[in-house]
Amino acid sequence: MFRDIPSSKSGSADIRETVVDAITGEARLPERDLAAADQLGHRLHAELRDVVALLAESDRGASAMSRALGIDRATCQRIVQSVKSHPGADTLVRLPGIEGLRAFLAAMAGRARGAHPREVLAGAAAAVDRFESFLNDLDLSQRGLRELLERTRIEESLHAPADDPASRAALFKSAARIIGRWSNASLFASIIRPLPGDPALTEWARMRGLIGHQWRDSAVPLEIGGTASLQTTPHGPALTTLDATPASGNTPTSLLTDFCSRPLPRVTSRAEGIRVTHVIDTDSHDGRGPVDICMAHRSARPDPHPATLTPPVGEVWSPQHVPARRMVFDTFLHRDIARRCIPSLEVHLYMPDIAQRHDAARWSTLIPGSPRLHVLGADLRATATPAYPRYPELFDHLFKTLAWNPAEFVGFRCEVEYPLWRTGYAMLFDFAQPGEQA
Repeated sequence: MFRDIPSSKSGSADIRETVVDAITGEARLPERDLAAADQLGHRLHAELRDVVALLAESDRGASAMSRALGIDRATCQRIVQSVKSHPGADTLVRLPGIEGLRAFLAAMAGRARGAHPREVLAGAAAAVDRFESFLNDLDLSQRGLRELLERTRIEESLHAPADDPASRAALFKSAARIIGRWSNASLFASIIRPLPGDPALTEWARMRGLIGHQWRDSAVPLEIGGTASLQTTPHGPALTTLDATPASGNTPTSLLTDFCSRPLPRVTSRAEGIRVTHVIDTDSHDGRGPVDICMAHRSARPDPHPATLTPPVGEVWSPQHVPARRMVFDTFLHRDIARRCIPSLEVHLYMPDIAQRHDAARWSTLIPGSPRLHVLGADLRATATPAYPRYPELFDHLFKTLAWNPAEFVGFRCEVEYPLWRTGYAMLFDFAQPGEQA
């Protein structure tokens, strides 16, 4: 139910309707405002992170920032802590107030030289203006917003509304009709470890599977893309097959043949910079499926460790180009990497370069609400899933082929019924240290 509640500013009636929880009897943010707060928190986090990155690294801690900019240390401390925390609605109450944010941007503007800093500051100023409008629209102070967010979290823990699979199922059916292809299960797995002898670099292997894949005669061609977004060396394909064959031209060893239907499809790989596109030709198969197609590749060259990046966030993406009834998205991190980071999960509208620009602000493509991220641990038996009963066997094959010890890795999983078509599911691994930088 809805009712008007007193404003936290003036005591007058709030002109907006605010949801009142049927159990606690207390006001909470309605779903539309909670979603807006979450999006705005992501936007401010991304924009202010880019502003902080304009400073010399030695000036990015609260005390050093305060001295460099000549502004209050408490303001700097809240900014530093906010950009190092996971973004969301809580970002709005971690940050300093509107005046503090504008003082910070004004101080930064006095140091800005060139078009890029001015562009970054303009984006941040627009986000701060939107934050002010958001509070004014709700007729709330920042403190009042904090109280509503806390009550909303309590209410959500009592009710825990489930995601609506019916809408996702409807999207699956429509997309399958339109493109003429669909799978019973979409599998994506990434295995990442430090490069032996140089812990500042990493190497990885990836597996992509379409299980129970079917198509019509008029279906769009089947392509599976792979990107090595952190590699900068332009010479040669960014990916190889597991036997170190460059992913270019006819690449039959891209296939994990023990896990593919017969006859095997033909794989033709096209390398374009950091991206490799694999064209899968299934025309030789009798009928129109269902068939199983599993492929694996590894990095042709090492990547920088995500802890050395700006911002220090590792990203693993599972793009959903083919409609599927179920998605299983796994990332296995070597324990030396996993112990240093905080994992999270986001879902974004697909854009061609969304996984290629590490430092891009993506708040505008973020889809509200995310599925859960589960920790699998190091036991490969934990990879079992009804979506594909042979998954533990497949992982065992991958680790043995790579000659990597699975006991040294920690697995993270996102499993979704009817994953959203034309989106990217992203696991983010944040290596930023909480609190102030030295």
